[in-house]
Amino acid sequence: MVINDKYNCCGCGACYQVCPQSCISMKYDDEGFFYPHTNTDLCTNCSLCELTCPTKNDVCNIHPQDTFVSYSLIDNIRQKGSSGGLFQTIAEYVIRSGGIVFGARFDQNWNIIHDYTDTIKGITAFCGSKYLQSNTGNSYKQSKSFLDKGKMVLYSGTPCQIYGLKKYLRKEYANLITIDFVCHGVPSPKVWQSYLDYSISKKGISRQKIAHISFRDKCTGWKRYSLTIKDDQGTKASTPFKKSSYMQLFLRNFILRPSCYNCRFKNGTNISDITLGDFWGVTDIRPDLDDDKGLSILLVNSPKGMEIVSKQTSIICNPMPLSECIHKNPSYNEAVTEPADRPLFWNEFNQDGFVGAIKFLKKNQPSTFSILKYKIKTIFRSLSHKSAL
Repeated sequence: MVINDKYNCCGCGACYQVCPQSCISMKYDDEGFFYPHTNTDLCTNCSLCELTCPTKNDVCNIHPQDTFVSYSLIDNIRQKGSSGGLFQTIAEYVIRSGGIVFGARFDQNWNIIHDYTDTIKGITAFCGSKYLQSNTGNSYKQSKSFLDKGKMVLYSGTPCQIYGLKKYLRKEYANLITIDFVCHGVPSPKVWQSYLDYSISKKGISRQKIAHISFRDKCTGWKRYSLTIKDDQGTKASTPFKKSSYMQLFLRNFILRPSCYNCRFKNGTNISDITLGDFWGVTDIRPDLDDDKGLSILLVNSPKGMEIVSKQTSIICNPMPLSECIHKNPSYNEAVTEPADRPLFWNEFNQDGFVGAIKFLKKNQPSTFSILKYKIKTIFRSLSHKSAL
């Protein structure tokens, strides 16, 4: 496995996990993203790594079979979720059926790793959006082990991670359920760690005392969520996403993995059973549903996915055309655009850490014209949908 172009490596780790000689390792580059490196002295040229790579092989063209706007009827589950609380509902069903759930959680250093649980309590760590790239570690291997033993397995991840899992497995498993989500892109763990140190130092929070981090804290509502860090004494650093420097770097695409600008897993290429996302267009299309507690778009991509959804008695599913589900979620259809001044950001960041990142943002605020253009475009889109209804 040789990576000549970083735009063509999503970092899923499938090549690392499939290598029979264990000659591939995942190493961080200078932007904080991990890439495979091969020990050629051990390599036998079996080509399994390339056959498993989701970016070196064809993608499928699979469009959703059923599309809904959905949410959990259980308030505390809905509150903990980033949108409608569907992941926890489905995950609990799998655990109660004797299965295993894989998801992304924080490790002891507050990076994101993939792990598994067989308990209801363990699901909590996987709930909520986490805006940085997760390390899949050996989770594909572990999934296969459980699947081969006949266990029901739910694996959740980004679309490219689900592709990596399916390529690694090399066959369909009736006892495997996969969930991905509408992905904007994955930010750099290196930038996240720098931001974390910067933000907690401003609030006097010790890294060793951090007890909870939420990228989508709903304390001020679903549509006005905050990035919140709490320590074990109750001290809280909470910043509305529009004012959070980290979230602005993420949403303006400066800190994403290079492959995210070249993402192949868009517009009906989801091979997961279920795709989840936020129903950001609710105020235009179904204002009667807008209680600001969180709403999910639920895209069912397979009969297996529909079977699982049909067994959930604690969720509400409102049928909705795909076009309206993704009305204000363009990441379903297309990859984000790489900013022309992305190299300038990395130059500032590498010189001064997150202080340099903040300086960069201050010097590169969106122009009044671009903001006005965006608002006019949003209003026009809303009026078009209302007239169509």
